[in-house]
Amino acid sequence: MDDKYDGISGIYGDACSYGQTSDFGNVSDGYVTGKSASWGVVLTMTLLIGRTRQELSCGAERSIISDNDLALANPHPSVGVISGLGMGPSTVLAATPTVYFIRHGEKPADDDETGLSADGEKRAQCLRSVFGASSGYDIGHIMAQTPKSDGSRQRPYDTVLPLATDLGLKVDTSCDRDDDDCVADVVKSYSGSGNILICWEHKQLNNLAEALGAKDVDGYPDDSFDLIWTDPYDWTKITDITSENCPGLDD
Repeated sequence: MDDKYDGISGIYGDACSYGQTSDFGNVSDGYVTGKSASWGVVLTMTLLIGRTRQELSCGAERSIISDNDLALANPHPSVGVISGLGMGPSTVLAATPTVYFIRHGEKPADDDETGLSADGEKRAQCLRSVFGASSGYDIGHIMAQTPKSDGSRQRPYDTVLPLATDLGLKVDTSCDRDDDDCVADVVKSYSGSGNILICWEHKQLNNLAEALGAKDVDGYPDDSFDLIWTDPYDWTKITDITSENCPGLDD
């Protein structure tokens, strides 16, 4: 095997074979760590790379990361870990999901009533089409604030539950309404596939976006229920605001 592996960034190291060690040098637009890793025991590399193609081969074992694998649908750098124990390397790439923020569906005219209004129920059904499997949103994780036992703070969960059921997902309600850091931790540690949909009370949405890294986000309008905020990785800016365009609600 050649010592040098060519891609958009060069990754190079000694040929790797059983019982030998392998040293990996720096990448031009990132770094590689894991020097003198004995192949028979463990090979671990931590990568900070963009659209880099590399190939590691040890005997019959081979791990290839292609440009397309790394680029995903996003031009931003990906972070990944390649590790091997005994039999060969395995590849894990940390997720770089786009986050979509939405408000819960319409509420009853009486603020003391819990749950969604009739229009809110219609919106919940509409979201099955807006964010469903045939849409371009590719939702892989859904979050809603933690409901209270008395039925308050339940609207975000009720709004996304029909969609989650369609997608075979469990709604993540692990974060309290006012716990911005909890939401940021969930997003930044996400390792699944697809993007993240967050449904919350509207007065808190700008705080969630800012906890992820966006700056000076304007509040979600009090009189709107249909807006979708798009916050692509690395979550430093709301890049687009669009409507859910639910028939009969957003016409």
